[in-house]
Amino acid sequence: MITVPDLEDLYMRKNQIDLELTNIHKERSDLSKRNSRADKIANEINKEIKELINSAKDPKISEHAVMRYIERVLKGREALKLMRQEILPDEYKDEVRATNGGITKIQIGNTHVLSVKNGVVVTVTPPKKYIDDIQ
Repeated sequence: MITVPDLEDLYMRKNQIDLELTNIHKERSDLSKRNSRADKIANEINKEIKELINSAKDPKISEHAVMRYIERVLKGREALKLMRQEILPDEYKDEVRATNGGITKIQIGNTHVLSVKNGVVVTVTPPKKYIDDIQ
């Protein structure tokens, strides 16, 4: 025969099991959400890897080839001269000639910054203010 203390003990054990089951269901739900997020990230990374692999197979066109195409095929000598003049206006040529050694940065108005090494413009970047604005 079941006594009141036995019944109370059974109810207490049942409540503990119910609480444990609730916790397990919550953990399983949390793990399922984490698993879904991890799967999504893994799929995105795999997609990026495939794109990089595919783009690595594509032939590349150098900037030099593009410039020569403009100059020789499109007969863009005048356009090329204008671009060179915009990149390095006459009033900055002495400053560029004076560089030697490491990389020297020369700001050209508000439009761009030249990176110059040993009198050669090696790259052009936007001014720092522009970079700060887009970040």
